[in-house]
Order: sequence, then structure tokens, then C-alpha cells
Amino acid sequence: MSDNVTSIISIIAQPLATILGALLVVIGAPLFYFKQKEYETIRHRYLDDGIAVIIRQVEYVLDVFQYNWARSIHLLKTYRDLGINTPPELYNSGFISIDKPISLEASRHYLLREIIGDKVFFDVHQLLAAFLHEADNLFTVDLCSAIRVSLEGGKGGTTIDPPEKIYEEYIKEVEKKDKEGQLFYSLLGNLKILESLLSKKNYSFKSINKFRDHPEVIKSISDLKQTFKDQLTKYSSYPSEQPS
Repeated sequence: MSDNVTSIISIIAQPLATILGALLVVIGAPLFYFKQKEYETIRHRYLDDGIAVIIRQVEYVLDVFQYNWARSIHLLKTYRDLGINTPPELYNSGFISIDKPISLEASRHYLLREIIGDKVFFDVHQLLAAFLHEADNLFTVDLCSAIRVSLEGGKGGTTIDPPEKIYEEYIKEVEKKDKEGQLFYSLLGNLKILESLLSKKNYSFKSINKFRDHPEVIKSISDLKQTFKDQLTKYSSYPSEQPS
């Protein structure tokens, strides 16, 4: 091939390459934009406005429980040591009370169920809400009332148990509630595992359907079902035998 022909080809090829490159940019830019929007939509739906919100709710509930539990222990030990000199503010105020139903984030749990293929996280969240109401009743109603009546007297000839009996009875109940409450940290821990998995990868509408097949997702579901096996069998939707 002569030098002239080579030069002509080179002259033609250069603008063609430029045009082709420009076309790729023109075509590729919108595709990249829409793909990024897809990633952002999935992230917002299932992560930022999904599981992250559930985690904040569970953390809040557990914080309330832990605060009231610690205050109950402090009240009981003060009552044991000071008797009639126990400050009234310890049993008349200071606890965090539940004035409205705990948010179960049902719509967000529905979306979570979509991508993991199981509703165990929602069911355990319900167990947590019921547990906290029971604990709240023990801490702020039963315990405080027993100590109040013991120190200030009851009405209508109410029988007042001796301080030793009140202390021994309630310290066992409060410690029992703490052991029950610790189980629910597995809910929080497994939610955080799912949150971490969702944050590490850009999921598309297609690939998010395979999220349920991730080994850690399967393990988290199994862990919750095993931890709350006895409580979950009370639900008709759960068989008597749970996966190990």
C-alpha cells in the first residue's frame, strides 16, 4: 500500500473515530444516568427509607427498655437500702412511658419481606412491641405502685407486703425481663447484617430479586426463627418445627 493511500485512510479514520466516540458518549450517557437512577431508587426504597428506618425504631424501643430496666434496678436497690427514706421521685416519675402504640413500620417490613422472602423480621418486631408493653407495665405500674403503697400506705385497708418481700419478688421479675429483653438484640443485629449487605452493592430491579439467596440473608432468617422458636410457634403461620 502506497504512502498516499495510507495517508488518505488515516485522514478519513480520524474523524470517523471522533464521530464514533461522540456517538458512544451520546448513547452511553443516558444509559448510565438511568442505571444510576435505578440504583438510587432501589437504595432509597429498601435501604435508606426501608430497613434503616426499621433499625432506628428497634434501637429506640430497646433503648427505652434498657433505660427503664436500669431505673427499676436503681429504685429497688434504693428501696432496699433506704426504706422509708426512698425519694418519692424515684417511683413517681422519671420512667419513659409508652403513650401510644409502638410503630411496627408495617409498610417497610412488607418491602423487606419482598426481597428476603420471609416475614420473620416483622413477626419478631411484633413480639418486641408486646414485650416492651409488658415490661413497661411491670416497671412503671406494678413495681412503682407496690413501693408507693408500701411507703405511703394503701387505701381502703389495702394489705401492704413487707419491704423484704416486695424487693425479693420484684428483683426476680425485673432480672427475668432483662434476660427476655436481651434476646431482641438478635433482631437488631440481623437487621444490621441485612443493612450492611444492601449498602455494599448497587442493586437493580432485577438483581434485588436474588438478594434472598445470599447466604447471610438465609442465615439471618434462620437465626431469628431459632432464637424465637417458642414465641413464633404461637402464630398459626409458623409450623411447630423451625429450621435450625
